[in-house]
Amino acid sequence: MNARGPIDGAWVRGFSCAVTARFTAKQGAYLSFISHYAKLHGRSPSEAEMQRFFMVSPPSVHQMVMTLEWRGLITRQPGVARSLRVLVAADQLPSLDGVRAHVGLVSGSSLSARPAWPRSRPSLSVEKLPQVVADAAE
Repeated sequence: MNARGPIDGAWVRGFSCAVTARFTAKQGAYLSFISHYAKLHGRSPSEAEMQRFFMVSPPSVHQMVMTLEWRGLITRQPGVARSLRVLVAADQLPSLDGVRAHVGLVSGSSLSARPAWPRSRPSLSVEKLPQVVADAAE
């Protein structure tokens, strides 16, 4: 197994080791979400699911996944869907309530209540078009 990246002066190897690491609040939020999602669903989340939860663009999620892997906080198999594994011990991760607060969710709200990327815009139907044109003319 290849070395994954420096963690406090040490190198992390393998898939099953738990690491003691420092990470930012945003990185902790992603790690906590991945960990909780995997426990709940029995598989890791897709990048699209993380994108919807955190309301960010697809490149932002992918960059975060690459950063977490480079720092040795997760492992993944490139080209294999849902292969993320968190290497940080669960007791070192932020609480799920903290993650919800970080992304603006209140306790008890669901993922389905979050708009997908791009953020929802009012839809313009053919029936509403004459009224919109009339309002713009005034």
